[in-house]
Amino acid sequence: YGLSKRWTYVCRTTPNISELLKPLEHNIKELFIPAILDRVFSCTDILRQVFSLPQRDGGLGIFNMTEVSDAEYGFSIRATNQLAEAIYRQDTEYLENEDELHEIKQSIKKERASFYKEKQEKLLSEVTELGRLMINL
Repeated sequence: YGLSKRWTYVCRTTPNISELLKPLEHNIKELFIPAILDRVFSCTDILRQVFSLPQRDGGLGIFNMTEVSDAEYGFSIRATNQLAEAIYRQDTEYLENEDELHEIKQSIKKERASFYKEKQEKLLSEVTELGRLMINL
């Protein structure tokens, strides 16, 4: 999977880390994206926002960890709450409520999709007609 999954793990397990991820985001924007596109150019803020969209929404899936880190941590807390509570209680047997966990996972999935859909709509209102065509491909 590569480094992106490792950074996502850091986001999911470390609270309030968004400020500390700014140097990473700077390097992604200024060094990584130009390197993978094999071009010398300045990655604008709008272009970086487009690239941070999931592929299904017209982006490259190069997520901006400073934007999503706090939400990912919250999602992780919600998804592991049953297990954490069992550990705190020192239960000798752990019986997971699968229905509740399924509902939590579906809720997280919807919240993530909503975040990126709103971001896409905002970007579509800010870019030129050509930009809108490229995002909607």
